[in-house]
This record gives sequence, C-alpha cells and structure tokens, in this order.
Amino acid sequence: MVADVVGYTQLMSDDPKSTVESLSIVRKIVQTETVEHGGYIADLSGDCILAVFDTTLGAVCAATASQIAINKISDTDPENRKMQIRIGIHIGQILEQPDATVYGDGVNIAARLERLAPPGAVIVSEEVRQACGDNSPFQFLDQGYYEVKNISRPVHVHLIGQEGGAKALAMTQRLARTATKGSLPERANDLIGRESELGALKSHLQSSRLVTLFGTGGLGKTSLSIEAGRLVSANYPDGVWFADLAAVSNESAVALATAGVFGVTQQADKSMLDSLCDALVGRQILLILDNCEHVIQAAATLADSILSKCPKVSIVATSRELLSISGEQVMYVKP
Repeated sequence: MVADVVGYTQLMSDDPKSTVESLSIVRKIVQTETVEHGGYIADLSGDCILAVFDTTLGAVCAATASQIAINKISDTDPENRKMQIRIGIHIGQILEQPDATVYGDGVNIAARLERLAPPGAVIVSEEVRQACGDNSPFQFLDQGYYEVKNISRPVHVHLIGQEGGAKALAMTQRLARTATKGSLPERANDLIGRESELGALKSHLQSSRLVTLFGTGGLGKTSLSIEAGRLVSANYPDGVWFADLAAVSNESAVALATAGVFGVTQQADKSMLDSLCDALVGRQILLILDNCEHVIQAAATLADSILSKCPKVSIVATSRELLSISGEQVMYVKP
C-alpha cells in the first residue's frame, strides 16, 4: 500500500509549521490502521507512506479506514489547507532488505496506482479485487485498463466506493479522463457514400464478435472500418484499437505487431499471443485487424485465440481472404 499527500509541496510552501503538524496526524492515523489490520510501515519519506500487509483484505480495510478518518478531520479545514491523501494497493513480488525497506514490482505498481487516484480515494488493481473475494464488504468501481508509466502491461484498476455516491461518481469521471481509450488513426477526409455499409456493420457487431470486411483491394475497407469504429466507440469502454498488418512481413510477427499496439511485451514462459490474451482479458474493446490477407493463417489464429480467451473483445478484420474461423460474420464490400 502506497499513500502520499495531495499538493504537499504547495502546503509546505504556504505554511510549513501547520503542514508538518497535519502530516504528523495523518501519519499517525495510517500507522494505527496499518498495525490494527495486520501490516507494518516499511517506509516514511516526506509525505509518502509505504506499508506491507499479510492479507489483501487487511490492506484495503486499513486504506479505507485511514481515508475516512483523514477526510473527516479535513472537512473543517479551508479548501487550500485540506490535507488529503491518495492510496494505491497492489499484490506483487517484493524484496525485503535487512533494514526493513522493500523493493519490487509490487511497490512500483502500487505507487503508479496511487498517482491515478483522486484526492481522498483508494485505487486497487484487479489482483487486489479478486483476492478480496465476491463477499467482501467493499464496492469496487471498475475503471478499466490504464497504460501505466514504465509498466509493460496495461493495469486493470478499480476505485473503492465509499460513502457518498455523488462523490464516488465524480471520482470515477475524473479518473476516466486519464485512461487510454484506443488507437484509431485520424482520417484526413470524410467518408462519403457508405451509409448503408456503416449501418450494416454496426448491426453485425451487435450480433457477432467477429466481422470480416471482405473484398478486393482499393474498395475502402480500411476507411469503412475506422469510421465504424468511431461510430460504435461508446459501446467499448476500453477503447477501439487499430492494428495495421500491412507492413508485417511474415506470419510469425502478427502477434508481436498487434501486441505492440497495446504496449504489451512477452511474458516469461509464455508465447507472445498468450501474453497478449492475458493483457486483454476483461477489457471491453473493439480491435480492428487491418490488411490480413497476406498473413491470413496467423491473423485467423490470433483472432480465434482472442475471441475464445477474452469474452469482452470484438474484432473487425479487413481482408481479401476470409479468416474461416468459428463465429466469423462476413460482410462483402462492393465497389
């Protein structure tokens, strides 16, 4: 669990004495809740607090109890003097040194999550939500996937719901504005004369998770797929993503090229395709696979794996050849 004070530098600049006094109170609250819920403080540096827990539920209980107590005492402070903290929680490997300091991905990702959190809120990873179980007393507000600095895979994050639905909603909306929402390329011109095709494609996507725009070269399949992606983007909270396979020279590089769109790197002991599927599990996205014909077998394998392992992903493929896999809805594009 990583916590830090919002606007600490400005608070110190305005009133150092009062800020130090308030920071001492905040630290005491977090330390008390940490110990009471089976954890210990691993580091106190400036306004940052790092705690380690034996159980996930203990970490979430300590975090939420700390926020409630801190928010309560800060309610009466002037707006420019409120001391609020952000908290991020993640389950991950750590290395504990003899002096009790800790390092590792668990710490790094928790710190990145903390920076996503709105003031006074708690952000947790999907691993934390799962570990808390379906019967936990907490409300997890799904925020989708985020590209996190220096972390190779997008992180699935949740906001812990607290008292006050309007406040939680405001936090959700604020956080959502920082999400990566796809990679559709910009089009220089309007799409003219394809209204019926756009309507048909939108309809197909409501009944099928794989639609192949099929036809000879030069018909505008790519432009049609991009425009359709824009029109249906509201149906995909985690974005519409565009993978151009035209420059892929061999079938072995199809998974790598597609993974690159999402910033996904290969995991140890897993194939590139499996690593990509792991990253997309739970994400509600539309993936456009453009120009599949020259790597059709690899594109078909990729699409089939994603559709079977990632139940919230839909795919639009553009190709001069059919993928010929289960569930494929073919839409013939005419001149």
